[in-house]
Amino acid sequence: MTIVAGATRLGLTIFSQSALTIFQVALVLSTLWLAGVLALIRHPNCEKNKFTLLFVILISAIFADYFRSFYEEAIVLVVLPWFLLGLWRWQSDGKPGLILVSAACLISAKVQMIGALPLILAIIWRPWLSVPRIANLRASTRIPIVLTIGLIALSALSLARWEYTRKGEVNRYNRFYSGVGQALQGVADWPARAFHMRNLYEREHRAQLQQQTLALEPNPAQPLLGTRFSPTGAILWRSYKARGELATFDAIVAPGALGNFIPWLLARPRIWPEIIRSIAILTATGDYRVQYLNNSLYLPGLSELQDFARSWLGAYGLVALALAAWVGRSLWLPGLFLLTLPLAVWGGDGFYEFEKHFAPYWMLLPLLFSGAFSFRGGGRAGGSGNLAGGSLNSTP
Repeated sequence: MTIVAGATRLGLTIFSQSALTIFQVALVLSTLWLAGVLALIRHPNCEKNKFTLLFVILISAIFADYFRSFYEEAIVLVVLPWFLLGLWRWQSDGKPGLILVSAACLISAKVQMIGALPLILAIIWRPWLSVPRIANLRASTRIPIVLTIGLIALSALSLARWEYTRKGEVNRYNRFYSGVGQALQGVADWPARAFHMRNLYEREHRAQLQQQTLALEPNPAQPLLGTRFSPTGAILWRSYKARGELATFDAIVAPGALGNFIPWLLARPRIWPEIIRSIAILTATGDYRVQYLNNSLYLPGLSELQDFARSWLGAYGLVALALAAWVGRSLWLPGLFLLTLPLAVWGGDGFYEFEKHFAPYWMLLPLLFSGAFSFRGGGRAGGSGNLAGGSLNSTP
């Protein structure tokens, strides 16, 4: 978003216009998206990937309000058709340039998108995992190996940069106190589907809820499990900073550091079922109508569509995943989506704004349809395809 806004401002400066409005940024973003969709329509693979194109347009309509914001989720929407175009070009023509650039853009759109790394790599590698015999293996796998190494390195750098900044403290606090705390306090059973309603319920029942997790509190004299950085952690941070005791606050958020958090979880397998249950239920039943994104684009019927889709987006998303499994005759990619992405959201920032943080992953649903078609026809017919400089020959 910084690059888009900066480039837009530079363009305005050239034409002696200094003001930068959200409308101007939205115009740039929507133009990039439209160019990608038109390129998809013109590609020969569009004929056998109609479901993919349909879901690109539908998902973009559902989340169109992100175009009129400075949230990085908008970049995921913009890059989505270009990633699909890169995938199709690679599948049909063996041209890897666009998929290399667009995959890197997806991963780096915002730090949490590294959670999509397994899904993106699985889609890229699917042709090699699907055919029984590969000719010229060294030549055909050179590009995906380079891409895999590059995306893993990019993800590691992004995670390290975020983990050790001021924002990293927020994530560490929410990862442990909101993520573990609320899961073990029965968040899945709270009478609240929306994020702001969960906040209200937790605040009104805090003393009662914290009795359920008192044994796991790092400091029982200062129970914090179930709370969020905003406002609880932020109040503590300001208080310790004013007294010159930030080291004490660092100790409070230390359990949420990945190097501490992962071993702590691994040592307590008895709490896994409740955590997994909470993540699954919030994913499927959460209310994805984020209040501060209600920026109508003034298109007839769009607001009604968004309200309908976001109200139970998790349930509709599960239906779309089942459809992708049926279309692709495989549970592999939809299963990977369900196993990795909800866990990545929870592991990144706990249950804080869970629905907003999961939104960019729902934006990736069209990839499952296109990934399902990768060389499916060629594999069943016993034909061959050219990919990334090598040939893929499959036997019946």
